[in-house]
Amino acid sequence: MSYTVAGDLPEQNGESARLTTNPLLRRAPKVSASLAALTRKVGRGLLMVLPDQQGELTLRLATGNAASQTADIPLLLSGPAGSVWLDDGIRWLRVLTGIDLTAALADPSTQECPPWLTAAVAARLQGSPLYRTARIRSAQIADASKVCTLELSLQQDAHVMLGSLHAAPQTWLRLLEDCDLTALRAPEDDFFAIPWHQPVLLGWHRLSDADCAALAPGDIILPSRPAFQSNGTGRLNLAGRSWRVRYLAPAQLQLISPESSLDMESAEDLDYDAAPDSPAGEGVAEVDAPAALEALSLTLTFELGRIALPLGAVRSLAPQSILALQSGQPGDIGIFCGGRRVGQGEVVDVDGALGIRIVHWGGAC
Repeated sequence: MSYTVAGDLPEQNGESARLTTNPLLRRAPKVSASLAALTRKVGRGLLMVLPDQQGELTLRLATGNAASQTADIPLLLSGPAGSVWLDDGIRWLRVLTGIDLTAALADPSTQECPPWLTAAVAARLQGSPLYRTARIRSAQIADASKVCTLELSLQQDAHVMLGSLHAAPQTWLRLLEDCDLTALRAPEDDFFAIPWHQPVLLGWHRLSDADCAALAPGDIILPSRPAFQSNGTGRLNLAGRSWRVRYLAPAQLQLISPESSLDMESAEDLDYDAAPDSPAGEGVAEVDAPAALEALSLTLTFELGRIALPLGAVRSLAPQSILALQSGQPGDIGIFCGGRRVGQGEVVDVDGALGIRIVHWGGAC
């Protein structure tokens, strides 16, 4: 059944037409990279200790558009990092610094603190994001759509004070750079039940595109970089730790002993997906395009199975631990290229070396 309505799509050609007419993309709000970075940095909240105030200041992302809900005129604190609007600013600065700015801001013609008073306030804001303030005045938020609001709470003994700060995301990132912050995180126990998966690779093999296209069922591949031997022992990088392991039937893997990182190369260090060295300079332009493609190097990976554990169980692994493998049968080895399964094989012994005989082959990589 077709759900296309005549006249609903503008007459555009190519990939751009498909993108611009996507209703999800058309209606989705635009988010800047700096705002995305700020949300990740703040996360569940940021805590900073203020020794002079004998309190703790916490910053959290505000819900909704708090900037547009501000009733009173906030204080605008400007400095080299940018501008920040502080709701109920006179009261907040009195609590944070002990300095009352009511009289200094009472003149309706200026509504700005004199430089000497601003310097005194900034000196007492050490440890907070506002310590580089160079100018203080009363001013409305220029454009609420361009600022991000952080809720702040100050806890002193049994007293808690709540407020809001508004600034552009890039200003926030600069202000928080030099602060001594502690990120608030969820308890570790909340993550222990999260499932964790990792493939167990028998080895890798690099070959040209032409050689890969010529493969067929019955061919035997000796991995150029084997991770296991034909007797079932091998090496495995498991959750960042290197282990000597042993395959046990049926579909199990036993941890024998940990190894130092110097004893074992991780898959990331091997850089199998990198292209081979090619002629530099003018020689590259002279190579025939089809011939150059055939000479490109591809990497096949041979997957024995996958380990699936709760994240908490990964922390408890020790020598002699036995792990169950999903699939994990020597007669059902997944052959992958570029993250895509291209075939199936089985383990064979080739004069004492581990080999993979292709059983099913899905074509070129």
